[in-house]
Amino acid sequence: MKSFFSLLLVFYLNTVLAFPTLAAKHMSSQKLGLHKKTEWQIVASFKFDTLCFLNILTGDPFYLDYYKDEYDQFAPKLTPLAQRALTKLKYEIKEKNHSIISASLSLYFSVTAAETLDEMLEVLIVFILFYSQPHGIKITGTRFLTHLSYPLSIVLNNAVHEMMHSPYSLARNHRLKLALDTLKADDFLMDKILHHNPDFGYNSFDGFIEEDCVQALEQIITEKFKMAKEAHQRWQENDDGMHVFAVALYSLMKQENYNQRRETFPSFLVRMIYSGKLSTGKIKPLYQTFYSTPSPY
Repeated sequence: MKSFFSLLLVFYLNTVLAFPTLAAKHMSSQKLGLHKKTEWQIVASFKFDTLCFLNILTGDPFYLDYYKDEYDQFAPKLTPLAQRALTKLKYEIKEKNHSIISASLSLYFSVTAAETLDEMLEVLIVFILFYSQPHGIKITGTRFLTHLSYPLSIVLNNAVHEMMHSPYSLARNHRLKLALDTLKADDFLMDKILHHNPDFGYNSFDGFIEEDCVQALEQIITEKFKMAKEAHQRWQENDDGMHVFAVALYSLMKQENYNQRRETFPSFLVRMIYSGKLSTGKIKPLYQTFYSTPSPY
């Protein structure tokens, strides 16, 4: 709490007391026809404070320098199950992936409206099953079905993947629909769509393309979080290697530094097709180049 009020004091000293200087700069910018303004909202957050408190509950000495009293108060109340979970959490995020527990989890929870503990737990519900292989399945809301043998990395990747369906709406984006339909003339792509094992699903053109788009997006995102499977290995092993469009699209996303221009995914997809980079006849060369080039990751 002291640190919070310290922050407010610093904010006050650097804005309110500096108002004459700021006002002068504002008047000067007005003369030049410029207008600059920022609006700040400073609020308490139970959700994010809870996630930061996990750093302390792991018993990490780094955080005990700051919160020893709080740890001593709560540590005796931790059940053996909770202690094992915290140890696993620290290993997976901090020790294995060299990240910060609170920062990683806060980023994930920032995309949800959950604020209470019950709501946060609802966001994380995962049902562990015996008979679900080889699938990862999303049900209603942010709930998922996973096989008991799947490690945490697969559960997280499946969650990222499933929440991105659909990455576009063909019913509302006629230009994208027309662009994708031109790919029906690509023999290499259509061979995979028409002749893959139908038990894997994705047995329509639209369904196959959507799945491969989501796979490429998922790979880009999970690489940023350092939790991705190596891309070459992934698409060789996944569903008998049928996802050739995902490989081609992912290759272009890497080449184009996808999202550096704040371009929406449907717009990027249309641009790649009509520019000729992902048009009919280009998918196979992209695929072959991808597998002839060693992974940089």
